[in-house]
Amino acid sequence: MRIKQIPEDFEVEEIPLVKLKKNGPYTIFELKKRDIDLVQAKKTIARKLKVSYREIDHAGIKDKIAVTTQLISIKTNRTDRTDFQTPSIALKKIGCSLKPLKSGDLKGNKFTVTLRDLSKKDVEKIKSNVKKIKISGIPNYFDSQRFGEDLSREGFIAKRLMKDDYETALKLYLTSENNRSSEKNEAHKLIYKSWNKWMKCLGHLQPFQKLDEEKKIVYYLTRNPNNYLQAFRKINKLKQEILVSAYQSYIWNKCLSLILKEKTEELIPLDYAAGKLHFYKEIKKEQLNEILELELPMIAPNTVIKDDYTRAVIEKILSKEGIKQEELKVKKIGTLFFKTRNRKLIIVPKNLELIPEEKDDLNERKTKLAIKFDLEKGSYATILIKALGL
Repeated sequence: MRIKQIPEDFEVEEIPLVKLKKNGPYTIFELKKRDIDLVQAKKTIARKLKVSYREIDHAGIKDKIAVTTQLISIKTNRTDRTDFQTPSIALKKIGCSLKPLKSGDLKGNKFTVTLRDLSKKDVEKIKSNVKKIKISGIPNYFDSQRFGEDLSREGFIAKRLMKDDYETALKLYLTSENNRSSEKNEAHKLIYKSWNKWMKCLGHLQPFQKLDEEKKIVYYLTRNPNNYLQAFRKINKLKQEILVSAYQSYIWNKCLSLILKEKTEELIPLDYAAGKLHFYKEIKKEQLNEILELELPMIAPNTVIKDDYTRAVIEKILSKEGIKQEELKVKKIGTLFFKTRNRKLIIVPKNLELIPEEKDDLNERKTKLAIKFDLEKGSYATILIKALGL
């Protein structure tokens, strides 16, 4: 099975909560993008509309390798022409609002995903699994996209931030080599080899056209060689939040895997960016009901854990990580912190349907199969796809 062979194989559309008004201090735009991440799309919009990047708000982060539709808000009720289109993004004004969009201001997302390179046996397996998933749902794991491109082989950057080790945190960020961009990987190798030799690093970066953030950070370090905290603050705010939420999501995934191991049988481990996720192919009704009764919150210093069993699971995972709950904080960056909220352990996709299979136009003698479904906000289509292939 192959997904995202081309961006059109993965279509996502937000199900918004915002109520549009004719007038208001914030303009609401529909943003359609193809094969570009949200950070780069917002930078393009800021440049085209001559507004600050920080004035552009969104409800959710969408996949890069995809065709996505979502809303953004900008603090300006402009009457001049703002709509524009590039090969990667299209922006259209659709109304106004009294307040900006904030993270989570959406009901969910609609997906249309094309699965490619399938055999006849694959198609039958997927059809069978769709029937099971409609009844038993899937584990509500965070998938690899949650961890961005900057998950280091040496561990999570957030753990370094929690220990006030800003040099190592910054080094892991600026020298990671698992990025989608070969240009960035090459530049990061050069930074690694010349770490602490900032003028030399800056020289290495000059031939690279698209690494403005790295250049900005390294330039700052040429003038402030040991101020790694302030240098780290120059990382895009959204990326900083992803680095923290990635570690929090990893802990949550580990807790859910442990619960499934203890409450079910015959789990199937599957690889993802941060290790392994455990899926059930079959689950008894009483096991499902028992798990559905549990609450597993995103763990933060102030998280109140209500039931003894969940508390024991969380304490076991945190102990393996060598940390305590009260240590989940970044002390010297006041805008960066762990946020708590409840998250469902198991979800059942809505409006799940298969579109009849067709000949795969990109893979010889293979079949493609499209699937449509809706998910609540924060749930991952790629987790459903993993479950379909079990």
